[in-house]
Amino acid sequence: MRALALVVALLTVQAFAAHISRLGLSTVALAQESTPLSDGNSFLRTCGDAGIGAAARATCIGYVLGMLDFYQRGPAISPLSCIPKDATYGQGYDILLRYLRSTPETRHKATAELLVDAMTAAYPCTR
Repeated sequence: MRALALVVALLTVQAFAAHISRLGLSTVALAQESTPLSDGNSFLRTCGDAGIGAAARATCIGYVLGMLDFYQRGPAISPLSCIPKDATYGQGYDILLRYLRSTPETRHKATAELLVDAMTAAYPCTR
């Protein structure tokens, strides 16, 4: 099941890269340019402090909002996670932060991949 989740996540990332390419942006340039939210360590460092300002918190929640919207429209989370319809983006943000704090051995991974892992752990499907 975990291998399937990784394959689906990779396919979603490839679809995202293709979309970026169609917009005329270079995925190589994007990959080389590290952002404060690109991996679990940087996301936690940037977004994990309870005392961050409103603008920084909005940026962090906005990142989660964008990724969850993207994933929920594609196959990455849908087959593996059953996110309740009334779950908020703030909850997604909190779930990701909790996951990052409780699994330090995974923080080197891309934040997008960690978000899939966090949501799947929080809302597993019971099929």
